[in-house]
Formats: sequence, structure tokens, C-alpha cells
Amino acid sequence: MEPIEAFILAGGKSSRFGSDKTLFMFKGKPLIEHVIGALKPLFTSISIIANDTTKYNYPEIPVYSDIIPGLGPLGGIYTALTYAKTQSIFVCAADMPFLNQEFIAFMLQIPPMYDCIIPCWEGNTEPLHAIYSKSCLPYIQQLIGEKKYKISYLFQQADVRYILDDELTFYAENPSDLFYNINQKNDIPPDSSIQ
Repeated sequence: MEPIEAFILAGGKSSRFGSDKTLFMFKGKPLIEHVIGALKPLFTSISIIANDTTKYNYPEIPVYSDIIPGLGPLGGIYTALTYAKTQSIFVCAADMPFLNQEFIAFMLQIPPMYDCIIPCWEGNTEPLHAIYSKSCLPYIQQLIGEKKYKISYLFQQADVRYILDDELTFYAENPSDLFYNINQKNDIPPDSSIQ
């Protein structure tokens, strides 16, 4: 299996949350640390892409700012692929505290013959829980030049391996649980202590 780096996209504005959700204390630690903790056993290299590189201070975890600010997740993926030392990268969002390590391990075992490996449940793609190859860079550069910043445009051009419901349900009865993210405070499960 080829080495793959992990990149956490932490550049969202958190406008619906009301404050920086990546640093929100959830079960005793910042939300982003739940993501880091889930990824550490699976990846030897983890990096963060953020608007403000001074917010995070974790040993051995580089923090990069977007090469082209203001492009949203597509810009974060572009930045991650540009800085990556490996041919492929795993990308996830900083607001996903319940990452399933077994499912990510399954994704990492898929042969690296695709531009993207994207979960898709009930027709919903999960571009921020996905694997991207550097072969995506020319497509992304073209989309940036055309000011087409929706990630769905990339999937129209790239060679995509979709992970569909029949595979997803092996890891979660409800596939959406694999990609649970916290956009606003009422997304936090009720048994969580809000600090």
C-alpha cells in the first residue's frame, strides 16, 4: 500500500456555529483534536489547512494557509495536494469528531488507480472525507481558472471511484453517521457536555 498523507481542512468561517468550532471544547478537548486522534493511528503524516495558521500548535503537525484564499473546500484540497509529499492524500473536515477508523482503513486499501475515492450515500457525495491523487491538480487548476469552485465540477472531469451504500452499510447501519459533522451548536449530540 502506497503511503498517504492526511490533511484536515479547518478553513471554514463557522458562521452558523457562532465561534471557531474547530477549537470548541467537546468532551474535554477541542473538536479538531478528536479528528487528529482518530487519524494518528492510520497516518504517519497529518497536516492542517487553515485560514489562520497561528490558531493551532501541535507538535509534528504542520499548518498551511490556503495558497489561493477564498475558494472554499476546493481551495483547501488544492493547497493540500500542492504541499503533499505523497501521490495521494486523505482529506477530512475539522468538524467530524466521530471518524470511523475501520472505514478509513478500508478506503486506504482501495487500489490507487483513481483520481478520487469518494463516499456516496443515497446520492450524497462526501468530498471532505475522501482520497485525492495529485492527478487531480490539472483539473482543479482549470476549474480555478474558470472560477468554478464547486467540488462537484471536479467529479465531472476526474476518474472517480465511488464508495456506495452497499459498502458503506458494512461500517454503519446509517451511512450518514460515518460523516457526521458539527455545523452549529444544536448538531452536538445531547449527551455531550458543552463547555
